[in-house]
Amino acid sequence: MSNYYLFILLIPVFYFLNHYLLKKKFLLDKIESSKHKKFLTSESVPLSGGILIIIGILFFIEDLNYIDKILFLGMFLLGLLSDMQKLKSPFVRLFLQSLIICILLFFNKNFLIQTRLSYFDYLIENFQVIKILFTLFCLLILINGTNFIDGVNGLSSGYFIVIIINIIFISKDFKSIDYYNLAILMNFLIVFYFFNLFSKSFLGDNGSYLISTYIGFYLIIFFDEYRNIISPYYICLLLWYPAFENFFSILRRKFIKRGFSTYADNEHLHHFLFKYLNQKIGATKFSNSLTGILINLVNLIFIFYGSNYLNNTEILVSIILFLICTYLFLYFFLKKKLKKKL
Repeated sequence: MSNYYLFILLIPVFYFLNHYLLKKKFLLDKIESSKHKKFLTSESVPLSGGILIIIGILFFIEDLNYIDKILFLGMFLLGLLSDMQKLKSPFVRLFLQSLIICILLFFNKNFLIQTRLSYFDYLIENFQVIKILFTLFCLLILINGTNFIDGVNGLSSGYFIVIIINIIFISKDFKSIDYYNLAILMNFLIVFYFFNLFSKSFLGDNGSYLISTYIGFYLIIFFDEYRNIISPYYICLLLWYPAFENFFSILRRKFIKRGFSTYADNEHLHHFLFKYLNQKIGATKFSNSLTGILINLVNLIFIFYGSNYLNNTEILVSIILFLICTYLFLYFFLKKKLKKKL
């Protein structure tokens, strides 16, 4: 089936899936139990993004073996249990995430093996446990960071669409890249993105866990194949936003709020930007979607620029540091601005 026909088919299929979930009142983002999103919308919305993506991974992605598909299904089910409030403990979720990732890595024998920091690369290369823990740490940061940024419409799914667009863009320089499966996945993400943009579907934990695990796993394989001509910091640039959101949130809660580092709150950059735009515009749904569009537009510009310097570590690190500084400036600027208006 061509990408065009697949895209057209997915639209009514996803529409009726969401309609069915609403009718049955199953897997809905219940506002009364969602402090993270209750000020963004007053409606109950299906957490159906992961269902759409797992269908794509199980039945349309061709380069995965049965074990990989079972493990991706396991990550989806883990998120599903979390969405259904059947698995509330963050520590149990973290343990199960780690278990699934470790099995996935061991079966495929793929690990992160280069940072271009000579001493650390020596440790990774010569000590298996460090190689495993480093790769596991990076994927856990990505997975839970993706869950953190899934707070406004279009942000998480749009960000991964940005990543896929850039991988396809650089494929002109690497003729051997087979991006067919990424193009297939992007069909599913784009369909979800437009439903999500109008608050008709959310990723939920099931979708956040699944898409971040798949993209993270794909990029490990991608970098392993091209590590001699791609800097590891290009991969860092692709994933900097969800990773830094997670890292900064942990530090913020630990040292500023001195609270429980896994407890969801509404003090992320996208929440402050949404509140600021909502004060200026006064249209909640529009401000919600505009927040995700603006953040992803900035990321698209800088990641696209970095894609012209795939093996230039100095430039890539400079871009990442600039983005981090910009994030911190906007975060504290908007926080101070909003506090004055309270």
